[in-house]
Amino acid sequence: TLSAALTAVAAMRVGFHLGKGDARAAKAATSLVLCVSVAISTTLFCVLWPLRYPLVSLVTDDAQTKPIAAEMVGAQLVSSAVGVLVTVLTMGVLSGQGRTLVTTVMSFGVELPLTIGGTALLVYVAKLRGATGLLWILWVGGACVSLAQLAILGCILTMCTNWKQYAAEAQLRNEAVQANDQPQSEPAQTPAAVDVLQDEQQQDAQPPAVVRPA
Repeated sequence: TLSAALTAVAAMRVGFHLGKGDARAAKAATSLVLCVSVAISTTLFCVLWPLRYPLVSLVTDDAQTKPIAAEMVGAQLVSSAVGVLVTVLTMGVLSGQGRTLVTTVMSFGVELPLTIGGTALLVYVAKLRGATGLLWILWVGGACVSLAQLAILGCILTMCTNWKQYAAEAQLRNEAVQANDQPQSEPAQTPAAVDVLQDEQQQDAQPPAVVRPA
């Protein structure tokens, strides 16, 4: 829910300001949403991390499982927090800029290969097994992959983003949509067409000729 709400806000506000041609406000909206996301994720981490053992006790009462599961809570919290930032930047900011191709490449060209490939390497190549192996898989396959995506997105937004250009493109799209929505005016009639129309009206106004029998 948090990820979906922040993503929607980012996409709408960035697209709105770029459509108005205000690149500075679009950048400010991006920074604001990211700051709110970091603040909420940090608050949740600070609240849930001290409660990791009571939370694990709600799921299992095995004395050997509780310490391992409590350590996994930290990996899951970090992965979720960074994942929210990645979703906000991809589906929110980049989509608001109209860069759907970059969003698709990040999802299918970076996230899936790193997540699935990294897990496969840890399981089949590194031969990680048991509780320790599962903990490594959670950290590397979840938190580290999300951090790698976040680093790539940070480079894209700081080094490969011309906000003024995307604002101009958004304005052009808005103008095209408004032009298509306006009703088309009837074409002006030429003088020759007016004369033909008047002749047809005069012929229609004349009464039909009556033929009398001889």
